[in-house]
Amino acid sequence: MFSSKEIQMKKIFIYLFLTVIANAYSQELNLPVFTQHLAENDFVISPTYAGIGDNLRLRANGLTQWVGIKDAPDNQSLYADFRIADRSGVGVSLYNDRNGYTIQTGAKFSFAHHLILDYYSKQYLSFGISFNINNFRIDVDKFNTTIENPVIDPFVTDDRKTSNQNFDVGALYRNHGFFLSFNANNVLAKQIEDFRALEPNLLLNYQIYSGYTFEGPKKSGIEFELQFFIKCSQVINVLQLISTSKCVSLVEMKTIIGPVFHTVFLTIN
Repeated sequence: MFSSKEIQMKKIFIYLFLTVIANAYSQELNLPVFTQHLAENDFVISPTYAGIGDNLRLRANGLTQWVGIKDAPDNQSLYADFRIADRSGVGVSLYNDRNGYTIQTGAKFSFAHHLILDYYSKQYLSFGISFNINNFRIDVDKFNTTIENPVIDPFVTDDRKTSNQNFDVGALYRNHGFFLSFNANNVLAKQIEDFRALEPNLLLNYQIYSGYTFEGPKKSGIEFELQFFIKCSQVINVLQLISTSKCVSLVEMKTIIGPVFHTVFLTIN
């Protein structure tokens, strides 16, 4: 039987879940590859999950689109996090992304600190921060002229190499089976040249990642977990005084049977 406190917590979560569905509006859902599999590794969503377990967690992902087509989008990523000392954790994310002649590589280094609010009621509060490095270039050596484009664009020179750094911060609250994470990504404004009038210089976005884990029948080893992910961003161009905002949502149901889980996605468009 569930205690009155657990029942109340479930009612609150169900209310929030229904509120999200009621307020979702039609739009294109275009989340990064790692948000398509929230159940596999929470660390890729928020730095607050770095070292949250007792063991080293290692994940590798690979994505290839349009198999058989030359220069199709291709992505590889590697994630690792582990505990240091008693209440802290570190993590690292590496990725390589290629789309045609454009190439992006980068890394994210994360640190998290975990506080015990109440050991007996299993309440925890975690804070995390990530330092991000992103490198971008265009492989101009592979450019070829065609009948439609007999001359290579003279403005595309020197591979257009650029590198930028930024920070992500987040907070995570856990209470029994309930968890709620709030994150702010790309907190620093982007440095751009003045003549690039159409280039956005503010890439700040906010993410909410929450859910609740329900226990299955007693001694069955089965758990059910409902998760939802919301991302809201506002891209501002100061020179053009243009501001655009959008939010995307993803809801996920996970069934855990020992070390094995099965996931069902409910996408809100």
